[in-house]
Amino acid sequence: MSDIEVDNINVFGPGLVEGKTGKRCLIYFSGLPINSDDSSADLYKDITHTIEGPKNPEIIFDFDRLNEDNNVEAYYVPLLPGDYKINIYFKKQLLNGCPFTAQIIGKPVSAEKLIRKVQVFGKASSLGRALIVNEFLVDCSKVKPVLGGLTVHVKGPVRSSAHLDIIDNRNGTYQILYKPILPGTYNMDIKIADTHIPGSPFKIRVLDRSNSIF
Repeated sequence: MSDIEVDNINVFGPGLVEGKTGKRCLIYFSGLPINSDDSSADLYKDITHTIEGPKNPEIIFDFDRLNEDNNVEAYYVPLLPGDYKINIYFKKQLLNGCPFTAQIIGKPVSAEKLIRKVQVFGKASSLGRALIVNEFLVDCSKVKPVLGGLTVHVKGPVRSSAHLDIIDNRNGTYQILYKPILPGTYNMDIKIADTHIPGSPFKIRVLDRSNSIF
C-alpha cells in the first residue's frame, strides 16, 4: 500500500450528503486496490476519520473485499438527527472533498436497544487469576447494523493494573484478554458507541494464581 497517494483516492457516496438515523449511511472509496498481495490491516492503520455531530458515530470499513463496482465500502450509523461534519484522512492527509456535511433526518435511536443482543461467554468476565492471561468472548454478531468496535477499560485496586488486549475476530466476536498483576476486584467497562454492553461495567474478582478454585 506504500505506493498509494492521497490524490489518487476518491471518496464518495450518499452517506457524505444525507442519511437516516439507525440506518447505514454508505461511503465508497476508489483508488484502494484490494487483492491477495495487499494487507487490509495496513489500510485500517492508514485511513482515519473524524465525525462531528450530535453524537459522533464510528465509520465501519470492509477492506476484505471490493463491491461490484470495485470500490471499498464503508458506512456509519447515526443515532441522532442533525448535521454531521465528516473528515477522512489517508496517512494523516485529508482526502479530496473534505470536509463533507451530511444532513441526517429521523427520530433519535437508542444505542442500548441496538446492542441488547450482545452476549458474553466465559467465566473470566467475572473471575480471574493474577499473573496469567485470562480470556473471555464478547459476541456482537447479532447486532445489526454494526455500530462500531468495542472500547474496553479496566481499573484495578490501588497500585494495581492489568495488561489488556482486544482481538477482533472479524466475525462479530471479540476476545478480551487481561493479565492482572495483583489479586483484588477489577472493574471493566465494555462499550459500543460509547454505550455499555449488557452486564457492563463488569466486576471481576481476581484471585491468587495458585487458588484452588480453578
